[in-house]
Amino acid sequence: TGVAALGLSLASFTDPGERFFDIAKNLDIYAMLFKELNRYYVDEINPNRTIKISIDAMLKSFDPYTVYYAEDDIEDYMTMTTGKYNGIGIITGNRGDKVVIMGIDEGTPAEKAGLRIGDEIVKVDGIDLRRKGIDPGKLIKGQTGTTVKLSVKRYGNDKLEDIIVAREVVKMKNVTYYGMISDEVGYIDLKDFNSTASKEMRQAFSELKAKGMKKLVIDLRDNPGGLLNMAVDICNIFLPKESEIVTTKGKVQEWNKT
Repeated sequence: TGVAALGLSLASFTDPGERFFDIAKNLDIYAMLFKELNRYYVDEINPNRTIKISIDAMLKSFDPYTVYYAEDDIEDYMTMTTGKYNGIGIITGNRGDKVVIMGIDEGTPAEKAGLRIGDEIVKVDGIDLRRKGIDPGKLIKGQTGTTVKLSVKRYGNDKLEDIIVAREVVKMKNVTYYGMISDEVGYIDLKDFNSTASKEMRQAFSELKAKGMKKLVIDLRDNPGGLLNMAVDICNIFLPKESEIVTTKGKVQEWNKT
């Protein structure tokens, strides 16, 4: 037992040079392994997909919050943090093998073009969505000023209808609804924490307070989370000044915050 303890103790004081050697050695092993697979594996290997899977598996072993975004996915990351994207303003969902419009944002190109909740999107620019591996979101989104043609099937009508929609910058709302439940109780539905969340919350809170609100229900169902500073700003609406809300700590001490 004493020898094992000594071994652990020594291992915890590995010098930086040895650590960098281990990193370089293991990266060489990884590169060699990939080359061998590429040369001898029975099927052709897709390098982009294979490396992405290996990176995702490595990060998954740490925690759920350390993730990798490839360059092709950077627009999804920007949408999460800013709440803005280039598209038409619809939310789609799967009903069996069908892609159906589940929601339409107010004032967006989709609403102006006459799309309706419940419409089944069969094709996007002629591409059949029933084909395996097709992501409708990536096909529908695109640069502002361009157009997209949706072939939709309306409820009770088997005939396809082509609707051309011009893409714009769509701003997703954090507060999707707010109002009074009773004379004293207010309700705010907070669906996200992107860059305008605290501004929307303050506006909703002020309007409800002006209507006589003394109690408040904040609905966070289906909210995936988002920017930490937005959560802190929202807490500032309700908590006394100088209250400690959250502390972040990591390896780089300069990044630690309270």
